[in-house]
Amino acid sequence: MTQDQETPRAGTFAAFCRDHKGSTAVEYALVTALIAAGLITAISTFAPSVIGTYESISNALGDEPDQPPIVGRNL
Repeated sequence: MTQDQETPRAGTFAAFCRDHKGSTAVEYALVTALIAAGLITAISTFAPSVIGTYESISNALGDEPDQPPIVGRNL
């Protein structure tokens, strides 16, 4: 085989290296993974304080009976 002739395998690899169609999908996947990691970190960081706040509100309200919300004035 001469140097100008490529094996089918080498030609496929060269075409694969020149093809950039999948790079956008990979970039979107990396951005999505980064956003997901940030959300998981934020939720796990702030969850205890949010739960504590809701428990404080619940304890302050006590065991009062449920009443329907006031929507408007009764005429």
